[in-house]
Amino acid sequence: MFIIDHFEPEWAIMDDNTRIPRAYLPRDACEGDILVQYAAQEYRVDAEATRARHQALRSRMENLFK
Repeated sequence: MFIIDHFEPEWAIMDDNTRIPRAYLPRDACEGDILVQYAAQEYRVDAEATRARHQALRSRMENLFK
């Protein structure tokens, strides 16, 4: 499992500093998405895990500022 931290022109940089070529990712991949490796040179966004992660982060932020 990888989480996209940010993009550089040719690379997607993961939260653990792993670099994955952007060409291996779906075109709609965004910062914060969770990726799973599908094949040697193909990654897919795990939409369910990404939604769950975003919801957990939102919940933490709401609790932090109460």
